[in-house]
Amino acid sequence: MNITIRLALPADIPDIVNVVTQSFETLFKDILPDKYFAETNAKYPALFNFITNENTTHYVVQKDNIIIGVTCIMPPQDEDIGDNCYEFHGLHLHPDYFGQSIDITTMNLIFDLIRNLGKTSICVWVYDKNIHFIELYEKCGFVADGKTKTFDAGEILDAYRMKKNL
Repeated sequence: MNITIRLALPADIPDIVNVVTQSFETLFKDILPDKYFAETNAKYPALFNFITNENTTHYVVQKDNIIIGVTCIMPPQDEDIGDNCYEFHGLHLHPDYFGQSIDITTMNLIFDLIRNLGKTSICVWVYDKNIHFIELYEKCGFVADGKTKTFDAGEILDAYRMKKNL
C-alpha cells in the first residue's frame, strides 16, 4: 500500500471537496442534522478557495497518487496548550477507503510531519458522540486532557480535547 501525504494545491480543490463531503456525510450522519449537510455541502467549494500554492496547513492523503483523504495541522488555537504542540483538525478519508488501516498509516505520517516541525505533541478536538474517531485516536495513543467545549453544527455538540506526546 503506497500511502503518502503532501501539502494541498489549488488544483486539488475539486478532489478535496469530494473527499470531505463524502467522508463527513458518512461519519456524521447519525450525529448532525440532515439540514447541516445540505447547507455545508453547498459552501464547500468556496470554503477551500483559501488553498494557494503557499498553503502550509492543509494536506492531501494519496494512495497510489489518487487523493483519498484530507487533513489539516496548524499551531493550536487554544492558548493553554503550549508552543510545543500542534493541533490536528481531523482526518477525512473517502468512505471507499474506510477499514483498510489507511487511517492509522495516515496518522503516523501526520505524527512524522509534526515531529519534523520540531513539535513534541499533538492535540485534536473530537465530538463526544463520534465513537469512530474517539476509538481511532485512542488506538493511536491520544488521551483526553480534561478540556471541553461546545460547537454549534446545526445543534449544540459537546467535544473534548485529546492529546498525544510524540
